[in-house]
Amino acid sequence: MEKKSGALVTVRASSSRLREKCFQKLTDELCLLQIVIRRAKRLGCPVVVATSVDPSDDGILKLAEAEDVACYRGVLKNKILRWAQCFEEMGFDQGLLVDGDDPTFDYHVGKRGLEILERGMGNCEVVVASPDIFPGFFTYGITRGGINKLARLAAEPDMDTDVITHFMEKAGLVKSEIPALKKEIIPHKVRLTIDYEEDVQFYRNLFKLTDYMTPGPETVETAVSNGLGKINWHKHEEFLENQRLFNEKVSNSLADSSSGVKK
Repeated sequence: MEKKSGALVTVRASSSRLREKCFQKLTDELCLLQIVIRRAKRLGCPVVVATSVDPSDDGILKLAEAEDVACYRGVLKNKILRWAQCFEEMGFDQGLLVDGDDPTFDYHVGKRGLEILERGMGNCEVVVASPDIFPGFFTYGITRGGINKLARLAAEPDMDTDVITHFMEKAGLVKSEIPALKKEIIPHKVRLTIDYEEDVQFYRNLFKLTDYMTPGPETVETAVSNGLGKINWHKHEEFLENQRLFNEKVSNSLADSSSGVKK
């Protein structure tokens, strides 16, 4: 029996750093979420917008319907649990986790990641990008078994799972890595995600110079050649520090859970 693949676009309107960023216009006509959905369609598999049942995400459902893709609505805070339930609901055996705040994720890299999952290469449960691949081109690919392992560690609906690195380490998922192509190794200070207003300005300027469907490497070349990195690169250190603090908090919480310590 052929296994079913899909792409989950993870998004909610109540993002902490920049609320309702998914609705921010990055071109004259298209918002962030519309662009991510359209790029995800290039993967060649069913696309599902994975959001929450919270009323604040009603607008996300309307956008998904307008873009002719499915929308799964689950718990608000715990995206790992939302993914697991979405996999079950849609009958996916493996899929890509596409961040709804990465408007230039590279669908070519994504296709290679999906192929690794579909072939079951090395009995992998999660696919990651080579460290050489430019940040922002790929998030994760995962099997249903892998996502269920994560969900067993994050079973509480209100658990904050915004950064899943430590959950994957704790679950001991078998990893496979997507090798980098030469054109995907780009040593430049360009920030390809949206967390802050400066990131929105970066993309508005970028999409005046190149089409929003342009592959990742060519997009970076355009940003570099036009000096756009100066718009938002200074926010990168702040983002990394916030992520480090979150990972430290999660690591301590998982350690306490394993030892039976309650707080």
